[in-house]
Amino acid sequence: MATYKTKQKKAVMEFIKKGHAYTIEEIIDGLDSNCHPSERPAKSSIYRIVSGLVEEGYLKRQVKQGSRQFAYQLSELECQGSHLHLKCTECGRLIHMDDAVSANILDEVLNNQDFAVDEEQTFILGKCSKCKGK
Repeated sequence: MATYKTKQKKAVMEFIKKGHAYTIEEIIDGLDSNCHPSERPAKSSIYRIVSGLVEEGYLKRQVKQGSRQFAYQLSELECQGSHLHLKCTECGRLIHMDDAVSANILDEVLNNQDFAVDEEQTFILGKCSKCKGK
């Protein structure tokens, strides 16, 4: 199936690239306030675009912590590079750990625990700098 790079798809990707895991409703609200009306996709289009981006491997879908909703964030394919993630338990922000630091941690776990880590599914939970200061 052919994929197209539309203005609406680009707008969704640019919004999600802010580094947070967003629900569909948060994506809709964010696009409503950040997009020019000509580039703002309809609600049904956002569902279709996000579903397509998950299918293409650009987004990951996960259950949002403390709810029954799905949240979407960039996948490793889009982030490029092998690294772990830091996830803020307060605001949900996703921070990509430095590749060198991440590689050191992964090597330590593999060599000392004889355990291979699934990097796409691994998050170190805590609070980001903004939430830590609250």
